[in-house]
Amino acid sequence: MRYFVCLESDTGGASLAHVQGLPGCFARAADGRSALESLLDAIPAYWDWLRGHGVLTPGPDDVGEVTLAVVEIVRDCAPGAHTLFDYETQPISRQSVAGCLERLAYSRQDLLAALAAVPAAALGAESALGGRLVTQAANERWYTRLLGPSNRLESSHTPLERLVHVREAAVRQIESLPDAAYGRVWTRGGERWSLHKILRRMIEAERAQVAALAGEQVVQKATNPVDNFKENVDN
Repeated sequence: MRYFVCLESDTGGASLAHVQGLPGCFARAADGRSALESLLDAIPAYWDWLRGHGVLTPGPDDVGEVTLAVVEIVRDCAPGAHTLFDYETQPISRQSVAGCLERLAYSRQDLLAALAAVPAAALGAESALGGRLVTQAANERWYTRLLGPSNRLESSHTPLERLVHVREAAVRQIESLPDAAYGRVWTRGGERWSLHKILRRMIEAERAQVAALAGEQVVQKATNPVDNFKENVDN
């Protein structure tokens, strides 16, 4: 199966490859070629991810060999900036927005499931993980403010509560947007934005958060052989 890909890189060459039509399917690497090579594994994994959430998707036999067609390359991006690709400047359909919101729901389910295995003390505002959740919430809040005035949030006592409240408000705001917002393109702080780009960024950020957390949990288990031994004995 052939996939259309957009590639962006910063001044140091670090690159992100994004798959059009598969919101949240991306690969990050030290250079563009490596990012594209990583997509060859990321794409089948993306279909597996959707199947894990009950979505009917092409099976491995239907997908066949993954081939990539790079349709846009943006080089020398400013540090911290992200590209608005040409396809994201076109009006996004309500069906596509609904599909993106579904994927946000799946990524949130994954994050909450991963966090359920984390001790409460490690989720406090002063912890490293708690700080990452605060940052994610702040970014999502900023994204939705780009779309217009945001509703007042419920009071939050923990980083996780804040993240949940921000997401609930974001979904309500996106679902209530007028038709004109679906094709609007604007500039903020020198960076171009659209609803399509905001949704892509939100999905990618949360999937990256889940992947990082999963990697940390694997490392933690590997560095605690005594705990692993006790767990195996108990079982």
